[in-house]
Amino acid sequence: MEVTKLNFEEVFPDIVNDIENASFLCIDGEFTGLNNGHNVNAFDTPAESYLKIRAGSMDFLFIQFGLSIFTQDEKTGRYKNKTYVFYLFPRPVNRLAPDTRFLCQTSSIDFLVSNNFDFNKLFREGIPYLNSSDESQLADAMEVKRSYKANQVKDSSPQTIPVPKQFKSTIDSAMKKIDQVVNGKEIEVKIDKCSGFVRKLIYQTFEEKYKNVEGIILKSEGGGMLCKKGAEDLMEEKDAKELAAAVGFSKVVREISAKGKLVVGHNMLLDVCHLVQRFLDPLPPDYNDFKEMIHTLFPKIIDTKLICAEDAIKQTINGSTLEMLIDTMSKPPFHLPEIDGEEGYSYVLSDVKYHNAGYDAFITGTVFLSLIRAIDPDNKTSSIKNCKPIEKYMNKLFLMKAPDTCMDLVNPDPEPSRDHVFHVTFPKHWNANNIQKLFSPFGSTQLFWLSDTAAWVSLYQREESHKVMKALENSSKLPSGVTVLSYQRFIREKGAAISPRPNKRKHGNENASEEGKRKKSSPNDMRILYSQATKQPSLHFEVSYFIC
Repeated sequence: MEVTKLNFEEVFPDIVNDIENASFLCIDGEFTGLNNGHNVNAFDTPAESYLKIRAGSMDFLFIQFGLSIFTQDEKTGRYKNKTYVFYLFPRPVNRLAPDTRFLCQTSSIDFLVSNNFDFNKLFREGIPYLNSSDESQLADAMEVKRSYKANQVKDSSPQTIPVPKQFKSTIDSAMKKIDQVVNGKEIEVKIDKCSGFVRKLIYQTFEEKYKNVEGIILKSEGGGMLCKKGAEDLMEEKDAKELAAAVGFSKVVREISAKGKLVVGHNMLLDVCHLVQRFLDPLPPDYNDFKEMIHTLFPKIIDTKLICAEDAIKQTINGSTLEMLIDTMSKPPFHLPEIDGEEGYSYVLSDVKYHNAGYDAFITGTVFLSLIRAIDPDNKTSSIKNCKPIEKYMNKLFLMKAPDTCMDLVNPDPEPSRDHVFHVTFPKHWNANNIQKLFSPFGSTQLFWLSDTAAWVSLYQREESHKVMKALENSSKLPSGVTVLSYQRFIREKGAAISPRPNKRKHGNENASEEGKRKKSSPNDMRILYSQATKQPSLHFEVSYFIC
């Protein structure tokens, strides 16, 4: 089901109920871009990968979110599905709200257009959103504005105009009506039509008599005047409605976090980072703080891409994009689950809509249920209850460029053996042939450019690594300007969290292609406390990013 600002408030209660009853949730996102030059490479540590994503991907806009909700019937074992696809656009609800700047990547926009993404619907009907920090700042700004207006009225002391005799009875009659409201005998009263000069005299008399009285509004209406209680309440009510409208879609993500349901994605690191940054709170600069934050907000996460990287699964599939997985799992030895979709709220496999966030989220759930059956063959209904094999993948995120490790949100990250990897620096005029020639005595190599003067070199014949260290590391026979360091020594000497810098050379394995990414191949109190603790004061309320 498509959800826009036109029907969001209407369907939100159903979404809350569906999340509450869900067995697990699947998510997927579409963005205006993927990478701003801070390229992740194959031998980055998980910490480095996170820092590069935070520095190079968060200025793009989250424009479509898919939420596919799977609920298992305990009696039959069959799954029911409801899928929502949300169009998201953070338009400012008033002058105090953030006016977001964002980057777009032409390849991403072109890719989405080629897959029938409706940008007209996005910009016209996209649902607004704010993260918690921006919400707090907007609420504070609204309160300041209300206080300013109230004080401005109280402090104003224009020169008093004497009331002419011919208008005295009119003014007295008007004030008697106003007295009824002030004394609580009436909620509101209307004053008959009168000239602008008389209205001015009534205002003046009202201010003189009730300058210390709060909660009374007096205004012109239809040529006459209206006096009623609740001036402050009315303004607060208006601000509350605007604030709720500005928060918009973020309520859905907060509901997912609050319920603590299992959240499943496919190659979902970027989705998770955007989910937190845009709808909950800014991502922290420290990697360990990031891991703690994600685990606090989403205590149960599974990345199906990580399951597909397991040797037992990897050997039986042709590829780990969603399209390839569905094709593979529709044939033995795999089993596609039978899913009962609610009419108007779900998809069928034959109605292919890849790169629509809702459809991709639905396919992710279908793949996940097939993978459960594959890793737990006795689990004929793909039940996640008491499914011990999936615990191995819980709270771990796949790293697209570094499949030999992962992000472990609970424990220390795995440290794979990289004895066969070397960090090489060289003169700017060198090319791949120069580097390959340097390593030619040790067999074939794979090259990963870091800059114009640095690269990682990986040996195919790992057993040759000790020869490289003996022949090249600290060797005085190296060409001028060339250094060779083992991976371990480089990390030890330079530190794991290298400041990310954009690649200047473009080679086949240096960047994940746009199509490759698109193929997507705790208690509530703790979450609330974390959200409050991470709020930062700001002197400037406007959210500024790069302008696309």
